[in-house]
Amino acid sequence: MNTKTLSLEVVQSKIGEVQLESILKTLDRIHEAAANQQLSEATSLDAEALVGWLEDIIFTAQEAITEVRQEATHNNIEIENTSNPTVLVYRQG
Repeated sequence: MNTKTLSLEVVQSKIGEVQLESILKTLDRIHEAAANQQLSEATSLDAEALVGWLEDIIFTAQEAITEVRQEATHNNIEIENTSNPTVLVYRQG
């Protein structure tokens, strides 16, 4: 009998719904704090640094979406575009 096992390290390094949900919850907390003018209670970052991080996250997510779609196309997998119109963010410098 052949049994395949994965080390805990390999399982923990895989990105799944739990990790993505954590990112989304963090962004939601930032959004809620900003909407309620309570950013100083939610983060130690100043507004400029926070915006910089958010722009980097948006840029990286957009690049990841492009690469995932390209890989899917290469593998003849159709991915429905359910997102709103994309707002492109470009890194400066």
